[in-house]
Amino acid sequence: MKIIYFFFYINIIFLLLSSASYAKDIPEWVLMPDMQGYTYCAAGSAPKSSNLSMQKKIARINTLSELSKAIEVSIANELEIQNKVESRDNKQTNVEKNITTSSRHRSNAVISDAVEIDSFLDNDTGILYLRMCIK
Repeated sequence: MKIIYFFFYINIIFLLLSSASYAKDIPEWVLMPDMQGYTYCAAGSAPKSSNLSMQKKIARINTLSELSKAIEVSIANELEIQNKVESRDNKQTNVEKNITTSSRHRSNAVISDAVEIDSFLDNDTGILYLRMCIK
């Protein structure tokens, strides 16, 4: 029974700490950008800047980067295993195994019809958040 109380209190502490570490007025779409009626959505951000125009461009580039990850990622993996077994008198005397692996990641997407849906400037941190979607 003490273990149940222990985990209960740990969960309460975790919830209090996690809610204290985030600003309460940041919109929900920053963490979950999906939106009904759109195929792909992504959120990006830009750090505080004195030039709001530049900050918005950086947020847009970061959001488009996140959107391209959601659209298409091609991964190719190759695995090669080589066994070399030497035997003498029907007994294995030497066994060598070489394993080679390679992985190639590629994102090849042209984003031309992305629409800016939401933007939010956090007054506490100065971070600009942006959500963009594609139908």
